Amino acid sequence: MSVLNQAMIFFLVLVWGNFVGLIFDCYRLFRQIWRLGFWGTSLGDLFFWLIVTFLTYLFLMLISWGEVRFYVFLGIGIGLIIYFKLFSPSVRWFLRKIFFYCKLLFFNLYKILSKPVKIFCKMAHHLKKGVFRLM
Repeated sequence: MSVLNQAMIFFLVLVWGNFVGLIFDCYRLFRQIWRLGFWGTSLGDLFFWLIVTFLTYLFLMLISWGEVRFYVFLGIGIGLIIYFKLFSPSVRWFLRKIFFYCKLLFFNLYKILSKPVKIFCKMAHHLKKGVFRLM
């Protein structure tokens, strides 16, 4: 394998390390929101690492035909460090904002859509009471 190919693979695994960090931040936010507890967190961690390991395997098969060398692990590790030092705080802030606004949107949609349903249920209840009075 040429030095240029190795440099390209190193750059790609640096990017992959950043991507794994992003996935971890999404999982961490999910875990904070849903408060999974000890067993939920343990199972979530297990599934997270199984999924990341499988995706990393597929990624390495795609970019280097599965050849794993020391610089691959080094690149993933450095990519993770770069992500957590430079990008993670702003990404986590952004993800929290997205979650907050989605929650606000769904809450408001629920309020708007539940009123007609409540009115319909109340009318159906009164209609049912009226029909049974006539019988």
